[in-house]
Amino acid sequence: KPIFSVDIHPTGKRFATGGQGGDSGRVVVWNLNPVLFEAVEVDPNVPKMLCQMDNHLACVNCVRWSNGGKYLASGGDDRLVMVWGLSVAANATPGKHKAETWRCLATLRGHAGDVLDLAWSPLDKWLASCSVDNSIIIWNAEKFPEMVCVLNGHSGLVKGVAWDPVGKYLASQSDDKSLRVWKTADWAQEIVITEPFEECGGTTHVLRLSWSPDGQYVLSAHAMNGGGPTAQVVERDGWRCDKDFVGHRKAVTCARFNNNIFVKEGKKCCCAAVGSRDRALSIWLTSLKRPLVVVHDLFSDSVLDLSWSSDGLNLLACSSDGTVACIQFTNKEIGTPLTMEEKNAFYEKIYGKCLANESGGDLSANLLVECPEILLAREKQEAKKEAAKEETTPKSDKSQPKSLLSPSAGSSGASSTPLRPMDRQIETRTSDGKRRITPVFIPLTHADANESLSSQPGGTENCFSTSSQSKSRIRVEVRDDIVIHPNVSNHATSTQHNNSRTSDKYVVNKACNTQYGTLSRLQLLPNNSASSDPVWETYLGSNVTCIACDVRWACVACADGTLHVWQLARHTATRALPPLALMSQAAKLTLSGDTLAVVTTSAELAMYDLSTATCVIRPLCFRSLLSHGVTVTNCSLLDDGNPMISLSNGKSYIYSKGLCAWVVWADACDPVWRCSGAAPNVRASRTSLYPLAKVNRTRPTSFTNSSYRSGAARSWLEAQVSSSLHLRRAQDYRHWLHALFAHLVNHGTEDQLRSILDDMMGPSHCTSTPKKWQPTILGIKKHELLEEMLALLVRQLRWQRMYAEYSDQLSELKVHTVVNGH
Repeated sequence: KPIFSVDIHPTGKRFATGGQGGDSGRVVVWNLNPVLFEAVEVDPNVPKMLCQMDNHLACVNCVRWSNGGKYLASGGDDRLVMVWGLSVAANATPGKHKAETWRCLATLRGHAGDVLDLAWSPLDKWLASCSVDNSIIIWNAEKFPEMVCVLNGHSGLVKGVAWDPVGKYLASQSDDKSLRVWKTADWAQEIVITEPFEECGGTTHVLRLSWSPDGQYVLSAHAMNGGGPTAQVVERDGWRCDKDFVGHRKAVTCARFNNNIFVKEGKKCCCAAVGSRDRALSIWLTSLKRPLVVVHDLFSDSVLDLSWSSDGLNLLACSSDGTVACIQFTNKEIGTPLTMEEKNAFYEKIYGKCLANESGGDLSANLLVECPEILLAREKQEAKKEAAKEETTPKSDKSQPKSLLSPSAGSSGASSTPLRPMDRQIETRTSDGKRRITPVFIPLTHADANESLSSQPGGTENCFSTSSQSKSRIRVEVRDDIVIHPNVSNHATSTQHNNSRTSDKYVVNKACNTQYGTLSRLQLLPNNSASSDPVWETYLGSNVTCIACDVRWACVACADGTLHVWQLARHTATRALPPLALMSQAAKLTLSGDTLAVVTTSAELAMYDLSTATCVIRPLCFRSLLSHGVTVTNCSLLDDGNPMISLSNGKSYIYSKGLCAWVVWADACDPVWRCSGAAPNVRASRTSLYPLAKVNRTRPTSFTNSSYRSGAARSWLEAQVSSSLHLRRAQDYRHWLHALFAHLVNHGTEDQLRSILDDMMGPSHCTSTPKKWQPTILGIKKHELLEEMLALLVRQLRWQRMYAEYSDQLSELKVHTVVNGH
């Protein structure tokens, strides 16, 4: 019984055949290894037939694996297209002749006649089927059995279809003696080619044509030249028909290009196999004028189908005599294939896109650049990237940042960083008898910078340390006083007073035992001074638990639940507040500018403005945010004065004074966040600008086809945008809006994108600006945000028309604004 079709799986481990069964159509999945290796063939433990499917009611004319290898499509005389998938169910027990179980996932009904050929589009977005009903149906491979469209144009039986490797065109060949090329953008006809087929007489069972892997040629079946049968080569450039493969004595039935682009003798070339009714098979290289090899009388009947393995070295051919032949090649014979990276670089160079598209497998980006504005916008983005790289590249005279070098004498007075003694290391003992050495900050000098450079790879070839090490410049000063180590000490620098005074004091917390009890002694020591005598000191009657100080303020919390605040001067300190009795002992003190935040052990938060001696936030209980075993790991004040607390369970909250509520900023246990597939993917350049982005160091990255993952990621990003907006965090709002839009570009819908773009664009159709639309948000111009979004949109070719639409509107708005003088 004839075998009408054969196709090798992309992994090269199995192949499928289609033909006539006992009383129905038959699809068989075979093990390829016994065909390739004799040792495997004689091994009785290795199955040769993996699965046999007899679901078709009539003869099967075509079988085709999807490019990803997940599905197998078959079409037959029963007018049906069946899509098969490998069953991995635990209770799926293979039956007779079934080492594997393949089940029918979808049955596609739409043709009114026999289905003769099938073809999967690049990246498996569409499946094309052609039939004797003179039509071609494009099926949505992501939503079987949904039809995308029906292509009507042929006046005869359509017997072959083939996709352009970059997905812009679909070619079909018919008994009406024509080859037609269809555009996938709108499914209109690009060209109808008839000249090479006008002399053709008779017909063949199939007309399997093929597109070269470089996209430059279409190789057709059953053409004539000078009265002789040929395989016509149609060039993509102008659809010229001035080349063909000649030599066969009877009509060409099938042609199949190898999927690889080869390099042979320094030249790129493609390899094609041609089968004919004369029972012969010819192999061609586009770099040669004559065939590479011709195999005569390979079968006893017509060749009907061909298939190459993914590595390009194995070719299977089937015949109506019921047999399959395998021909093996070597790289020396046909060339060395390009790697996937080289292949995609080639596509990028020729067509402006590659199969490994930027969406990480998003199949809907299977389009080409339609207008030059897209290419210009991309070139501008690349130019900006190069300029940014040049700016960030350190120059020879700026190899070290100025902040790492010791300040010069002329600039010492402008330094705002509190300095400690650089030549003295203080050693004390804690209350439990352990030694404690106060760390000393030593700024880099030019010599230190040069030494650090020479120690890096490339700075010098010497990998060993010298025997004569320079002596330490630090002298250790041992003190007998007992120091109570503070629980939290936040040495925040006051940015409001940096220019008025440079800090030259440092607060040291020491314990002193007397006959009346333990006293805590606080001393103000001069910095950069050989003398260790304090310029100011005070005593407290309880153990100090927390300290927070900066240039202007020193805040101390004691074990008895009292809070003490001093305002620091050059040689003294004065009390800024009377001793305050907190509701419970303070656990953490946070000082930022003139604002002090106090977190107590009873889960209460209070905030004070030290400059005006007023309470900003009354003692606020957040015990409901805590659960058993959960503690507060950090409390910080944002630049707008709102407090943020971080918990040991990975949650972070920011208190909104306007909403009088805690806003959830981060939650590592949130099922939505975890389902979104988020992973650390926030660029360092952004996290350095947006402090809150460091708390949520995550942005959704890759997704499976599960719709809930993409939806969960969108929901989580929308929550971040909303939180930033209501907290009035302009930089964070910009950051998360950018992340949300980037996610929608890859995984969202047109309506979701337009909703954001329309809000950023505003009413572009009228001259007056409605009051309800504001041109700025949190002080950021919406049109600036729109430009950033369009820069993301242009990266995805499936949105190129939307990009052109909004880009043109934005350009018109800018021109209108300039003309009207606004």
